[in-house]
Amino acid sequence: MQSLLELDQAEIPIMGAVLRYLAEDPVRMHMPGHKGGRGVAQVLLDFLGEAPFQADLTEVPGLDDLHQARGPIGQAQKLAAGAFGAEQTFFLVNGASTGIHGALLALAGPGDRVFLPRHLHRSVFAGLVMAGAEPVYVLPSYHRELGMPLGVSREDWVACWDRHPQGKVAFFVSPTYEGVAALDRRMIQSARARGLITVVDEAHGPHFPFHPRLPSPALSCGADVVVHGSHKLLSAFTQAGMLHLNRGLDPERISSALRLLQTTSPSYLLLLSLDAARYQMARQGEKLLDELLEIASWARREINRIKGFRCWGRELVNYEGVTGLDPTKLVIDGLEAGFDGFQLARSLRK
Repeated sequence: MQSLLELDQAEIPIMGAVLRYLAEDPVRMHMPGHKGGRGVAQVLLDFLGEAPFQADLTEVPGLDDLHQARGPIGQAQKLAAGAFGAEQTFFLVNGASTGIHGALLALAGPGDRVFLPRHLHRSVFAGLVMAGAEPVYVLPSYHRELGMPLGVSREDWVACWDRHPQGKVAFFVSPTYEGVAALDRRMIQSARARGLITVVDEAHGPHFPFHPRLPSPALSCGADVVVHGSHKLLSAFTQAGMLHLNRGLDPERISSALRLLQTTSPSYLLLLSLDAARYQMARQGEKLLDELLEIASWARREINRIKGFRCWGRELVNYEGVTGLDPTKLVIDGLEAGFDGFQLARSLRK
């Protein structure tokens, strides 16, 4: 069997399948109803052009099926697994939220204890409700000056796990929206030593695997399940995400849960954008991130020259529960200049 690392990252299987379909120019006796743009409102066609409607397809022969991916979608998912360092990857068409729902539904049952930090996306609470699982919360450290949560230290995690030895899943959030990483290999090893399955909401860190100056990716730390919001920082369309599995978990458990949750009419525009985003990062990711890191470093430097403003950086790593910082995120404190976050956001929109 071909190793995932040996796959040709120059391929874009879903795009190739769509282009072959378009080259055949068949009569569209199938959904969607706009028939490749012929039936769409002219005002929308004028705005978007024909290409999105031409590529807005459904599961016809040659285009595979997201729920039984054995053709171009299956190949695209294998390429993504190789690029991101996973054993297996599933494409998500309802954002990272579906991945979190699916992971909790697959791995925790009624009454099972799931260890969680308090700074969570609402999809996690929905996943707990679906699974019937019991949350056990751990408070993250808090940065009072910035008014934002940071992370949970390994010592606090271990103390909580040891107080509740019957736990099932350890759920981590790393990085936060602000770019605070709160995960390392020792945390994962400590959880695994206690028989816990580790799930990481890495929705805001899909770029981590592609540059050495970024925090350690959750997959390389040994996490069992990692969920990415591919549209958040990569070039995939809004609503596109990925769920990655490491070795040791039965992929059918995750696959079965996702079949319950994901639409049976997945957008090929979303799937195509995931495939192309993987292609872009696998081939150009480090170069693109080099440029981004240089721009972010310049912006941080210039902001720190403005009286009354501070753009936080590596100094945040000195705080409890913080293992790293995404330098592409600019966390700006303008309180000394009389700006709270809401006022600063309004000013930046002008």
